[in-house]
Amino acid sequence: MTRNEFLKSMAAASVAVTGVGAAASLSEACAQPLGKTNHNMKLGVSIYSYARHIRTNEMTIEDCVADIADLGAEYVEILAGQDVTGYPNPTDEWIDQFNSWVDKYGLKKSAYDLESYREFFHDRYIKPDEAFDLFAADIKLAKRMGFPWVRGGLTTFPEDAPSDIQNDAFELKKYLRERTALGPVAKKYLERIVRHAEENDIIICQELHAPVLLDSPHVHSIMDLIEEMKTQHLGFNLDFGCFVRRPQRAVIEGLIEQGANPEIIDYIISAYQERLGSEKTIEEVKRMGGGQIEQDYASDAGIFDNSFSDPKDVKIVAPYIIYSHTKFFDMTEDLTEYTIPYAEILQEYINNNVGIVLSSEFEGRSQEYSVPTALRMQHAMIRNILDMSHKV
Repeated sequence: MTRNEFLKSMAAASVAVTGVGAAASLSEACAQPLGKTNHNMKLGVSIYSYARHIRTNEMTIEDCVADIADLGAEYVEILAGQDVTGYPNPTDEWIDQFNSWVDKYGLKKSAYDLESYREFFHDRYIKPDEAFDLFAADIKLAKRMGFPWVRGGLTTFPEDAPSDIQNDAFELKKYLRERTALGPVAKKYLERIVRHAEENDIIICQELHAPVLLDSPHVHSIMDLIEEMKTQHLGFNLDFGCFVRRPQRAVIEGLIEQGANPEIIDYIISAYQERLGSEKTIEEVKRMGGGQIEQDYASDAGIFDNSFSDPKDVKIVAPYIIYSHTKFFDMTEDLTEYTIPYAEILQEYINNNVGIVLSSEFEGRSQEYSVPTALRMQHAMIRNILDMSHKV
């Protein structure tokens, strides 16, 4: 479905508005625009969003680029390991072909996403020097392809963990997941990456991703490093998954289909929203008679794998945001995102003068709509919230 067809179908489906164009119908269909809409935000899409269509050979990379342009977006983002043929050493011919697609469809390049390095080896965590070599190779490829930003993510290493948990697999994994303040090893690693990025005129965008909280020692330590290094080549990619307030409807439906007790699931969701923490939540779930399904969902690998930062905390990181993953999971028929308070977040972007590329990243489980349709729904929502034109 093209963007024009989507807008027309939405206009036809609107019973509240008649005799007006598709853009007006969409404006009525989703949340009301923000009061203050003077901003400099642009729309983009990560090709990662199309992963399920790429895996099943329903879409090629060129199809994705064409669809992003048809959306009315201006910027394209890639996940190198998924999207680059011959990664990490593609031929010049392949790069020329990719660049020709970008030019053909009138797009600009935003971010180059690299793979996670921590579990690069099957039997151990990666060492800092090994991670640096891989990161340096990705910076080289990003520069070859003409991408100005590289999304980074690795900021904790086992070497920085307290000695009493070094040999405790569970506690070590928890330490790495919680992303504490930069330890000496992680700081040295990130300093090396930034210096290498400066030499290649690439900006590293450390991803703030669930379950990190924006007002946390981890985030503050990276901002301290930026100021200490006086660098213009390190900032943040703020992923909207940091603001998840409730789970996807498809997740809850799946748990109940597996036999979970709806009342216990409701309790787990409320405990998450009250920031009770996984340990206390699991204790109460057991007391309520919850089985393994409910206990697993109450754990750090379940609902507490999400983040619940206050949108007002955007002000903490605002000066350092390079671009954002406008992560989304679950679009409703009235064109709102079910899990994330988009209007509140974007209002804080405006309040704090964050003028950036909003790069859509779809990770929904719903099979009710295709990725192109989900992206059109999300972009219609964002355009309405930001009072941007709905081009027909």
